[in-house]
Amino acid sequence: MDNLIDDILRMGGELTVRGLTREQFIMLSEQYPGLRMEREKKMKDSWIANGVRLAWLIDPFEEKAYIFHADKEPETIIGFDKVLSGEDVLPGFVLELSEFKLFV
Repeated sequence: MDNLIDDILRMGGELTVRGLTREQFIMLSEQYPGLRMEREKKMKDSWIANGVRLAWLIDPFEEKAYIFHADKEPETIIGFDKVLSGEDVLPGFVLELSEFKLFV
């Protein structure tokens, strides 16, 4: 697990973790303001509804993160001074939201 960070690639706004399938974990980072509602709908109606266990939607413009699970309502994290956990899908993995802070 210590080398997991080496296996993370940022590609076109998506974070892909090698060794995990899309059925387990999805993360999107908004690159354009105003697309969050569309992405949130896709998270719930497509991915979570079809078995994805954990999904994060990161909005660097609003400094918010949205956590999606199949068995509960989405959770909103406000402020990029927080850390997201991989929970039981990615045990031991944490993502510091400060990495997504925009320099304005």
